[in-house]
Amino acid sequence: MCVCVCERGGGEQKHHTPPAWLSPQRPLVCAALLTQVDVTTPEEYMGDIIGDLNSRRGLIEELGERGNAKTVSAVVPLGNMFQYVSTLRGMSKGRASYSMKLARYDFVPANIEKVLIEKYNAGIEDGGDK
Repeated sequence: MCVCVCERGGGEQKHHTPPAWLSPQRPLVCAALLTQVDVTTPEEYMGDIIGDLNSRRGLIEELGERGNAKTVSAVVPLGNMFQYVSTLRGMSKGRASYSMKLARYDFVPANIEKVLIEKYNAGIEDGGDK
């Protein structure tokens, strides 16, 4: 039997029966969703904002300009975006803004997949309800 473990915000895990096309040879772990994040900011905060998005496993897709402001477009896992508004306000002294929408579903990186599978297996050994 193959188990699909979906990562959800804050590291919660939801386990369910996988679709028929999944291989029964090993578990498959997928990220619940990636979000499209668009940040508008004064130029002096660009470096900090890009660094923060990268630290959240974000992939910077486009840098641009909108009037006197700079824009950053990135794809970031939703689970890594919690508390972002507070962080953004702190970094930019309240001068930056952002929007976020669903971009796509994707698989988690192998290192995170390994951690989730270990947690899942530990829960089975403890007799946890999966």
